[in-house]
Amino acid sequence: MYPRPLYVALLALGTTALQFAAAFNEGPLLYLAFVVALVLGVVVFYQGETRVVAGPIFSNFVMAAFLGTAGCVVLTAGLLMYVLAVPWDLALWQGALFVWDVAIGIDFTMVTGFFVVGVVDAMY
Repeated sequence: MYPRPLYVALLALGTTALQFAAAFNEGPLLYLAFVVALVLGVVVFYQGETRVVAGPIFSNFVMAAFLGTAGCVVLTAGLLMYVLAVPWDLALWQGALFVWDVAIGIDFTMVTGFFVVGVVDAMY
């Protein structure tokens, strides 16, 4: 069994990578990122939450989604600071504005997959 902080950190890292990849792509790759987010929500319900971590199951997922979004914003701001020499406060603001819609969409898709599979699993 994974320790809870490690599990949340690894799931947040995966969410960060998925959001960052989706924010800088368009067309079929963007749709593929949303499909991967949906599959990640299903996998987390079946594997991660019920068989890996003991204790409250949904709180780990929500913490990882929030940390993943923050990680995506910080990663984008870091690239803006490094490549374009933008000041840190403006880089955080512009990074958040640039990735916010995709990051929220990825989080919503993951949570939707988690809940839909949970409801179907509870019914049958």
